Amino acid sequence: MAENKKTPKYSFCPLCGTRLVKRKDFDQTRRHLCPGCGWVYYPHPFLSATVLICKGDKVLLVKRNQTPKKGLWQLPGGFVEFGEMPQETAVREVKEETGLKIKIEKLAHLEMIDDDPRGIILGFVYQAKIKKGKLGKDKEISAVDFFSLEKLPKIAFKIHHRLLAKKGGKIDG
Repeated sequence: MAENKKTPKYSFCPLCGTRLVKRKDFDQTRRHLCPGCGWVYYPHPFLSATVLICKGDKVLLVKRNQTPKKGLWQLPGGFVEFGEMPQETAVREVKEETGLKIKIEKLAHLEMIDDDPRGIILGFVYQAKIKKGKLGKDKEISAVDFFSLEKLPKIAFKIHHRLLAKKGGKIDG
């Protein structure tokens, strides 16, 4: 596998701190290896979980308060933490960003995302219903609101554009 220009670069082993070397691995692929402990760097995508929440003919969006794409709107969601399942991330991120508790209904979409400046992302998109809570926001978000699909604000990421366009075509079955 060739390294992507967006792949994080490591100079030192994250386990023992030894300077990495580039050598052929057991499968004859040149990779960054640690001569100290044997750790091998296998580039991989980040994982994210995004949530599609509708109320009538409106969809819930949050306004980004951080880079990248600060000031633009997106579906609520975020990166999967180590040891966390994507659906757990979805529930956690919606609670953090909006104050709402949700119930995941189904996995609505799965896609490799290559337009994010932070790297390649495998995005899990869930459809959910609101269980309870009062709409609010956290420090990552400057605003949160429901929008008509016909009058959307400027959307941050291409995948969210595509999902919202499909919503009119019944992404939720």
